Amino acid sequence: MGAEIWSVEGNSPEYPQVIFDAIKDNKSFIAELEKPEPPSWLLGWFMDYLSTIWTLPILGSVVAKIIDFLCDELQHERFAAIHPLGILTAARVCPFTTFNPLS
Repeated sequence: MGAEIWSVEGNSPEYPQVIFDAIKDNKSFIAELEKPEPPSWLLGWFMDYLSTIWTLPILGSVVAKIIDFLCDELQHERFAAIHPLGILTAARVCPFTTFNPLS
């Protein structure tokens, strides 16, 4: 999987960010995150997702949104069970903020 997944004719350059926002705001996704024992795989898709936008100009904006989601939104008390996994996932995402082959 790579950037070609986003290159469908008619998609705007912001399409990857729209998809991320749609997933993170999805009521079913939020309900899974609020469970007392959320599935450990629930945040695992971020790395695969980021690898598909690695060479796209939107990368920086999306990484910022992911870090905000993991380090701010998921730190509310209702997501207490997933706090550690959220911070671990943020640490895994951070290397995407330091190197971009397009820079």
